[in-house]
Amino acid sequence: MRNVIVNALIVVASASLSVIACEVGLRLLYPHGALGSGEELEFLRREPSARWMSNVMMPDEAIGFRPKLNVEGGYDKDGLRHRSHAGQSDIRRRILFLGDSVTARGRIVRAIEKDLHDPTTEFLNGGVEAFNLTQEVSFFLRFQSALTMDRIVHQVHGNDLRATPIAFRDENGTLNAFLLNSPRQHVDQWLFQHSYLYRIGLAVFLSHKTEADTLQEARENFARMAAFAAERGIEYDVVLFPILLSQDALYRDDRRDWLALEKACREVVQKCVSLLPVLDHMLKQGQPVEEIAGDTWHPNDAFAAAAAPVIIKALGLEAQPAPKTW
Repeated sequence: MRNVIVNALIVVASASLSVIACEVGLRLLYPHGALGSGEELEFLRREPSARWMSNVMMPDEAIGFRPKLNVEGGYDKDGLRHRSHAGQSDIRRRILFLGDSVTARGRIVRAIEKDLHDPTTEFLNGGVEAFNLTQEVSFFLRFQSALTMDRIVHQVHGNDLRATPIAFRDENGTLNAFLLNSPRQHVDQWLFQHSYLYRIGLAVFLSHKTEADTLQEARENFARMAAFAAERGIEYDVVLFPILLSQDALYRDDRRDWLALEKACREVVQKCVSLLPVLDHMLKQGQPVEEIAGDTWHPNDAFAAAAAPVIIKALGLEAQPAPKTW
């Protein structure tokens, strides 16, 4: 009997040491990684330090989270982050820019506006921080589609196909994990915060996404937007924004998603512009491209200035719009 107890204790101790070793190893490899289990939306917390963002964003059962509308310092009643005012009352063209945080922060949009220098064109920024492709399209169709516009420029990020669930606190303060098209799952807050193995298990449970699924998801979202635009005589263009790393430095899944985005875009969208050549050229020249050093998702002003003329030429935005009655 004593040997049984000793052997059981050895097994428990070995298993515990293995778990501890895995946790330590994962922390060393991914010191800030959610490991696919979900990225907590800190702006939905109730702490005073994040209270100002909680006035701008809210949980949403259909798309995980979204901006509140008509909130001072946030999004207006039409779901826009920013609206440039044309220099005169004779507005001949309205261009709506969609996308994630790259669009929302407005560097590329402002660079295009500066280069065009067209007082008869109004620039509408409908980008939303942390959105992926499905969220961008769903939010547009629900809240922004009633806008009067004659062109949509959809800036799609290289990470916009990620299946990472979103972790957020509901109205009761309970932490939940949410993946589009999947039911909400209660998350053990302590384990989510302290255990990397728990995060991996949660990711496996929530998300089973194949390469074919990724391609199909991109194709369907582009098709939804293209159909909307075609029915209303609106031009719909896509600008593909790469993760700000050389191609050989990308993770395998990021390379896969980029190829899926390019393939789906060129199959569905008439004008699909890749900014990868802009990135490659700047990296070869040794030029900095990141908004903040180490941030491979958001461009600096130099990248935006280099990208703007490429976008303008590829989409034919330099053509002067004809007079129009809105």
